[in-house]
Amino acid sequence: MFAHMLIEKGIGWYAELLRLSLSESREMKINPRNCVGTVIALNGHRKYFCMYHAKHPESNRGAKRMIKITRHLSSMPTDPEAGAFLGMDSSDSETSMSDIYEPKILLEEKPS
Repeated sequence: MFAHMLIEKGIGWYAELLRLSLSESREMKINPRNCVGTVIALNGHRKYFCMYHAKHPESNRGAKRMIKITRHLSSMPTDPEAGAFLGMDSSDSETSMSDIYEPKILLEEKPS
């Protein structure tokens, strides 16, 4: 079952749900614009819920931060073991035309 909610209409319920999920009880001010993309999975039978909120940069400062992280990761020396478990640890091709497997014919028609 799937449903969606306008946070402006259910702000009281949403605030109570967030308050119950925190270890200490405190008064919260919720900005509905910060709740865009939040996913709540409710299980009424077992009486629990899971909440997921993706964090993504939407400001200029955030975009600059992502560019900086990308540059940093791309300038790092390569890890010799990265991709080794997938067989992508060597740059040369290990297969040649003679190594290509040709399946044998399993059933042949007998000449009549």
